[in-house]
Amino acid sequence: MLIKLLLLSAVVSYANTSAVISHKTAIPRVGQEGVQKPIVTRMVYPKYPEAAKGLGIQGYVLLQGVFRADGRIEGLEVIRTLGRGRYGFEDAALRAVRRWKYKPGKVNGEPADVQVTLRINFRIKDA
Repeated sequence: MLIKLLLLSAVVSYANTSAVISHKTAIPRVGQEGVQKPIVTRMVYPKYPEAAKGLGIQGYVLLQGVFRADGRIEGLEVIRTLGRGRYGFEDAALRAVRRWKYKPGKVNGEPADVQVTLRINFRIKDA
């Protein structure tokens, strides 16, 4: 299930995907039983890349990272590009999400580090 938040320049969703999470870590992932997503309290909107807007390019970028209980976002990475990475959607999404503030996710009701996959949609009508 996707929970969508309409933005001025993009639509952000928590994606419940089967994306591969690094096997190096045992940090619980949003979507698993007992894991609640972080609640964004300050969302920075990604800037729609001008070159892409002029060409009519739309779509989404998937980001994945760990939202720490102490308020940091670590290991944020692109797991799906848009426009084969040529137009700047990925950088715009990463820059914006790194500036977010949030209440931590929870595991079994307790604040905890959680792995999150975010879908950042770019649509010209929202830009």
